[in-house]
Amino acid sequence: MKIIMCILIFVFSITGCSTNVSSPKSITQAAIPKVKQKVVQDGLFLYSESDCKKKITPECLCEADISYPVISGLGDKMAQLELNNAFKKDAEDSQCPGKPIIFTGEMEREEFSLSYFVTFNSPEILSISTNSYRFSVGAAHANATTSGLIIDVDSGKVLTTNDIFGKNIDQVNQVLYDKLIDRAGGEPTTEESNLYVDEIKVRKGRFIEGDVCNDCSLSLSKEGVIVIFTNYTVDNAVDGNPEVLIPNRYIVHPAITHYFK
Repeated sequence: MKIIMCILIFVFSITGCSTNVSSPKSITQAAIPKVKQKVVQDGLFLYSESDCKKKITPECLCEADISYPVISGLGDKMAQLELNNAFKKDAEDSQCPGKPIIFTGEMEREEFSLSYFVTFNSPEILSISTNSYRFSVGAAHANATTSGLIIDVDSGKVLTTNDIFGKNIDQVNQVLYDKLIDRAGGEPTTEESNLYVDEIKVRKGRFIEGDVCNDCSLSLSKEGVIVIFTNYTVDNAVDGNPEVLIPNRYIVHPAITHYFK
């Protein structure tokens, strides 16, 4: 989901199940943001190419399940509008081309899916993750990925790595290196090369650089801040997107830290 993350970071420098978190008693109670699902496209579609009008083949069919979140309740309404417009654009760009079709035959087809889920929702912080799935006929496997973002409810700003980790980025990079190396099977004991271990070593100390999370994004859950990596960058993604939970002692943003004391 690089497209939406790039849009959101530029502006501010998916069917959802909600995780609502109450504020501590010392924090003034405020309304928790609302997130509703907007369906953009759902069903089976026929590509408009001339060959598809003559004969329906697997390459002519595309099944879509595209939706995006619509947020309300942020403090800054302009920032809220920008966020919702970015989600909407990404969903519209993910649609199957062509016209709806009723087709009852058994046939392989392309599949496009985009959805979201709320991972954390409180009067101060909202975190949303998006799931993207694309399968093309003839491909060896589908391309499925998850990405996240963390939003300050009052300002509507998408929080950056600097906002969340501050001066602890070096320590966070070390945590990422140790966890990813362990996930990849540990340091090789022979000279035999391991593609992902080699890539992790190259990225050591540079997973996060300033405000940039390289091939990764941030999400917030009840456990804490999670760094989610893009598929096939530091792992073969057999078990989904690589995720690393960051120890709470490295979090500096006050709207997050009071939930994890």
